[in-house]
Amino acid sequence: MGICIEPAESAVASVSLNACCTEPAAPAACAPARMHVTYDELHGSIVSSLDALRAAGWGEPDYLVAISGGGLIPARILRSVLRHASKQGGCAQIKVIGLELYSDELEGRPHEAGVKRTQWFEKDSVSLVGKRILVVDEVDDSRATLAYAVRELQADVVEEEAALAAVGAPVPETHLGVYVIHNKLRPKVGSLPEGVPEFVAQELDCNPWICYPWDAPDIDEHNRGAARALLLQHAIPCLPPAN
Repeated sequence: MGICIEPAESAVASVSLNACCTEPAAPAACAPARMHVTYDELHGSIVSSLDALRAAGWGEPDYLVAISGGGLIPARILRSVLRHASKQGGCAQIKVIGLELYSDELEGRPHEAGVKRTQWFEKDSVSLVGKRILVVDEVDDSRATLAYAVRELQADVVEEEAALAAVGAPVPETHLGVYVIHNKLRPKVGSLPEGVPEFVAQELDCNPWICYPWDAPDIDEHNRGAARALLLQHAIPCLPPAN
């Protein structure tokens, strides 16, 4: 397989911002309840991660593979940030895949666990071999969805490489990476293959329910929630979560 393995030291690149304090249930502690994120904060986090991407050689990817729906808006913002910073004037193409994560129990009812495809590339519509491919999502929570996406992309690359080799065509190296806005520092269900770097705009040392602006039925109320949380963050010490 011609997928390039990145150096171990670049396996995780992150720009940390302490975002533990959200909306505490009681003034005595900073419980990881809800964390409202604004569009301005998202844009700022993506811009702040540009140096880490460029330092690791990911400043000009060929494809941004957005995991629908949470990865769509981050991928679009990231594309503009990378394009404006590009020395070659390059502009990554955005490709979209759809995945749904099912847990063992859904609302108390047994449910089949695992990740399901809802959208993928059509055969022969996208050439992955020889490309630098960055998978984009909004959050790395359990890592199950990201791990599935990378494994399936690797399988597509292997299939395409075999087809090229069968006709004697060159098989250039392919690079795969992952980019998320938020990474929750919690035990993960899935794992990324060795050598696939993960770039993180913001590490979260607790486990809040993250409220993204594109999910808000009322954006003004959403922004007010973010403003209230910011005031609480400065007023209340951020304590580590209880074991």
